[in-house]
Amino acid sequence: MKKTGFLIFIAFYGIGCSDRLTVPMDTPPSAPTGLYSITGDGKVTLYWNANREPDLKLYALYTSDEPNGTYELVGTTTHIQYTFNIPNGVTKYLAVVAIDYAGNESELSRQTVWDTPRPEGRRLFVYAFMNDSLKTNFDRCGIDFSDYDDQMVQSLDNSSNDVYIDNYENVIYLNAFTDDTDIAQFGKTEKLNDVDYIIPDSLEWAENGYVPLVEDYSYVIWTYDNHFAAIRVLEVYPNKVIFEWAYQTDPSNPQLKISAGNVSKEKERKLIIHIPKKQFTPIK
Repeated sequence: MKKTGFLIFIAFYGIGCSDRLTVPMDTPPSAPTGLYSITGDGKVTLYWNANREPDLKLYALYTSDEPNGTYELVGTTTHIQYTFNIPNGVTKYLAVVAIDYAGNESELSRQTVWDTPRPEGRRLFVYAFMNDSLKTNFDRCGIDFSDYDDQMVQSLDNSSNDVYIDNYENVIYLNAFTDDTDIAQFGKTEKLNDVDYIIPDSLEWAENGYVPLVEDYSYVIWTYDNHFAAIRVLEVYPNKVIFEWAYQTDPSNPQLKISAGNVSKEKERKLIIHIPKKQFTPIK
């Protein structure tokens, strides 16, 4: 519900008086634009463009479980970013309302972002399997992303492994553990978060199930049980590799980092949801 401010002027003239009443409209702020989010570990940070109204007071942040569901107020801020604490694997739809000093509220932002936090880690050491007489590093070259909260690095005979690392002719490779797991080189990146919303058809998946690992390059893994993961290689040695990683716990969800914002048309169709008006509770 919108609140309209009234400015009343009363003028007195001489002995008598006459009243003059003027009621200029106090226009509500425009709905915030330019929304995009950065996916984190147990959190999502939402960003948007600053409103230009000179009487803007603050922004109110809303979330919903459904794109066209009821949006609930979760907080306010005077900044143009806000961090939501959301459990990993839980998808929330995010929106913003602008509020001025007269209490007028904008419509809910029409460009709505959904996001799903996921766990991540820094500087994971994984050793390279050597196919020698001792089977060196057999017990510490496998990776089971689903065991991220306990023991992600596993032995090579662990049936739940997603990938493993090996040294073949002095080159370090990332290998799919089964035929149902796919691997793709994403390319050179400055940080892990450069690997964003994954569109499987846009990647060139390795036909032979393995790719050489190169420092400062990122790789995407589509696991046998339909989860997405990403790694960014920090250091490569003859007997081990060090990388950072992210793993989406929500099955079939390709959300690894960013949604909305500057995305391709294919992403945009999946990410931008137009919300019917008045499906949120304004601040009283």
